[in-house]
Amino acid sequence: MSPNKKEVIIDFWGVKRSLGVITASLITDLISIVNAKKRKRGRHRLSEERLMAVQNELSRNTIYQTITDLEDQISKWHEEHKQNFNADTHYNERRAAAYTEWNGGSQLVQTIRCLELAGIVNPQSEQGSYNLCKTGKQRRDGTEADQQNRRQTLDMLSKISTKQAGTLILDAGCGSGLSSDVLHAVGFTVVGMDYSHAMLKLLSSTLPTMCVARSDIRQQLPFRGGLFRHIFSVGALHFLDTQQDAQTFFSDAHRLLDHDESMITASFFPKDITHARMIRDAARDSGFDATCVLDRPHRTAVTRWFFLATSGYKDSTSLQSCPSCSMFDFRAPCPLSVSKSRDIALSYEADSHNNFLLREHIKHAKRIVRTAKYQMSESGPCSDPLDDRQLSIASKLREAFPNGIDDENSMEIIDILHPLQSG
Repeated sequence: MSPNKKEVIIDFWGVKRSLGVITASLITDLISIVNAKKRKRGRHRLSEERLMAVQNELSRNTIYQTITDLEDQISKWHEEHKQNFNADTHYNERRAAAYTEWNGGSQLVQTIRCLELAGIVNPQSEQGSYNLCKTGKQRRDGTEADQQNRRQTLDMLSKISTKQAGTLILDAGCGSGLSSDVLHAVGFTVVGMDYSHAMLKLLSSTLPTMCVARSDIRQQLPFRGGLFRHIFSVGALHFLDTQQDAQTFFSDAHRLLDHDESMITASFFPKDITHARMIRDAARDSGFDATCVLDRPHRTAVTRWFFLATSGYKDSTSLQSCPSCSMFDFRAPCPLSVSKSRDIALSYEADSHNNFLLREHIKHAKRIVRTAKYQMSESGPCSDPLDDRQLSIASKLREAFPNGIDDENSMEIIDILHPLQSG
């Protein structure tokens, strides 16, 4: 091997793979390209000249003719990793610690949203409120200010939650306890379940009195029937990759719940709409009244998936009867339509998350009215045309607000944007 060339070996999700023998001066640029693809954080910031140098090197000395060929292979390796994912081998002590440090704020936000959607915490309580956006910026093991803000948030949750003292619940896929300590703060007696030894070890160091069980959510749950009032899961349901996995989990979950008003509440990251629909339908097939809920909990354009299911049907408050939100392509409700249909109080203070959601709905209404007007004109093809459902909603908005959409009519706008059954 030439002294100015080196073999590039990179760890791809726990598997070390050789990319070939590369000129040493180009290795850093190659790694930048690989990391951009692995982390899905936008494209690398390399000049065209440097990109061309890497591409020429790949075509001469590796099996990849172009950078695109390499990126496609990385995507295939990622899919293989997800299909063969094993939490116990993936989350070693280093990864478990890193996950815990960096996801404290996001998991806190998602757990609070689960509690709000379940009607367990009421941010409109006279005893106080919390800023969900500020909460999302906290790191569990970050600065002293982060930790103090987290403690204050958990203390406030304990004051504004409905009475849950002694209620036994399961935190499925609890990891290192980022969600469990939030559930504990509102008064639940929490049993945690996860498949990773390293994650459970971290949990035991922060919540030493909490009962835990090591088990995979894709296998039969190791508890007697009727043990739990509710099941929560923050960031784990998407590991139900197949219909069989999902049916196994939900049929067993139905066995574990002890009451007609018991709930499964979760946040998850489905691969696509088909995956989300598969999880929802498996729950319904197992006897749950279930729906997916789409939200933007971090007050950005990034959409997060939530899941709600009750073990007993009530026609007046059926989750399946919650109107879907036209802001999203998937016909599922958003938190505003869920709260209105099920009489759940969600916050509308000036700095609250739901105030942000109201503004997002108004912006969406203005956009589709504007796009519909352009689409029906003779100005030429529209780059992002509306479908028939959106055109119908735009027509209703024009009829309701012939002089233009006014922010003061926000609740009328919400009603028009939520016209359909979630299905």
